[in-house]
Amino acid sequence: MANLVIDQLHQAYLSNSDVEAQRAWLMSLYHGNRFALGMAAWHLSFVAWPRLPVLDQQLLAVSGQLPGNTTASRYAQREIVKRSFPKLAALPLDHNDFRVTPLLASPVRKKLTLFNKTRQRWWRLQQRLGRDRRYYYRNFDINRPALQALRQRADAYRDKFSDIWDLSALQSLMPAQPKIPIQTDVILETKRCLTLTGALLWAGRNQ
Repeated sequence: MANLVIDQLHQAYLSNSDVEAQRAWLMSLYHGNRFALGMAAWHLSFVAWPRLPVLDQQLLAVSGQLPGNTTASRYAQREIVKRSFPKLAALPLDHNDFRVTPLLASPVRKKLTLFNKTRQRWWRLQQRLGRDRRYYYRNFDINRPALQALRQRADAYRDKFSDIWDLSALQSLMPAQPKIPIQTDVILETKRCLTLTGALLWAGRNQ
C-alpha cells in the first residue's frame, strides 16, 4: 500500500513539468500548501472565509504557471502586499525568522537597522541557550509538554496499524519515547510527527 502511494506521488511529481524546479514548486503548491496550509487556515477562520487563496483553483492554476524567479523567496507575494496593501506591509513581519523588519520600513525603522541587527544576534544567542523567541518554532515543537502528552496517548494505538504499516519504519520516523531528537528543522519534523500522531489517534477511535 505504502509503495503504491509513493509510486503515485512520484508519477504526479514527474508529470508536473519538464523543469525540475517547477516540479518541486507545483508539488509543494498542490500538496503541501493546499492540504496543510489550506486545512489549517479554513479551521482558524472558523469557516468564515468564502474563498481561501491556497484553495482557490483559479489562483492555483495561475500560480502554477509563474516562472521560478517570481516565486523564489516569495518575491511575487511580497510585491503584491507592498503594492496593494501598503499599510499591512508597514507592520513588523510575523514569520519563522528572527528578522521582523516590515516589507515597507518607515524612515524611523530604517534608522534603527543597526539596533535591529544587534537584537537579532541576541535572540540567536538566546536560542542556543535554549530560549527560542520565534513563535512558530515554539508552537510547533513536538517536544513541548502538550504535544508530548498527545503523543503518549497516541502511542497506545501503534499496534492497530500493524497490518498496513511497517512499525519499525514508524518507530524510526517517530520514536515511542518522551523526547524526539530534532535533526534540522523543528517545524518540518514536527509536522511529520503531528501527522503520524493524528493517524494513530484516528486508529484508536475507528479501528
